[in-house]
Amino acid sequence: IEQDRVRREEQQRIRREEKERRRREEEERKREELARKRREEDEERRRVQERMRREEEERIRLEEEERKRVEEEERLREEERLRKEEEERIRREKEERKREEERRKREEEERKRQEERLRRLEEERLREDQLAREEEERLREEKRQREEERLQELERLHRQEMEEGRRLKEEAEER
Repeated sequence: IEQDRVRREEQQRIRREEKERRRREEEERKREELARKRREEDEERRRVQERMRREEEERIRLEEEERKRVEEEERLREEERLRKEEEERIRREKEERKREEERRKREEEERKRQEERLRRLEEERLREDQLAREEEERLREEKRQREEERLQELERLHRQEMEEGRRLKEEAEER
């Protein structure tokens, strides 16, 4: 009976020790599992942070590229605007010069027309003066001729009267 008791106690002790050993092993296993999980979580956190850092750097890089692209587009638009303004200014100046040239030509043509008109008027006036002088000369000549003819007629009549007077005197003397 004593031996049975001792054997049972021994078996119980062995079972307790086995149970304790398994419990410690389980705890160790759990600690290792927890430590492994923590390491994995730390690694995952580190990977996530690294990825986030890279994504942030990429975002910053892309934003910078976009900013530069927008600035370049704005610069090109501004250059284009200035180029168009310059082209427009040159075009307006050309048009203005052309209008000025056309206006100058019109004024020159008008001046020439005026000069031609004045020249023709002067020629016309000179012709009219000449005609008036010729007409005056003709009228003077006609008047002179009429006067001469009148004088000749008076002389003829005078001679005729004289002749008539002499004839009458001779007839009277004869009578």
